[in-house]
Amino acid sequence: MTDDRLEDQAHDFISRFAAAPPSERASMADEGSVLKSLLTGLAMDLGHNKATEFSPRIKDCQLLAAKVALLIHWPDEEALTYAERAVFYYRSQESARWLVDDYVAFREAWVDAGVVRLDQ
Repeated sequence: MTDDRLEDQAHDFISRFAAAPPSERASMADEGSVLKSLLTGLAMDLGHNKATEFSPRIKDCQLLAAKVALLIHWPDEEALTYAERAVFYYRSQESARWLVDDYVAFREAWVDAGVVRLDQ
């Protein structure tokens, strides 16, 4: 996976995972885990580089990593802690409130859909 296409790959994964029957989602968890790690790593790399420390891609990567984490880990809330903390960090920043709102709406829709554990 190349980092310039990572966000597109995350959107594609989210769409495929959500559309897949529950019986096929377990086989997608490893792909999601790698994608989540790559998104998190890219956000960290961008944030630690003076040239990109204010890049909007940081927030996009954090949001997508949290969404992917939710899909592959729900209902294991402990496994979601790191990714959600990165998103909820922006609660106090009015200019980034959209990020929190987007994730909360995504999470509520996913949880309300009654998704079961992948290993059940």
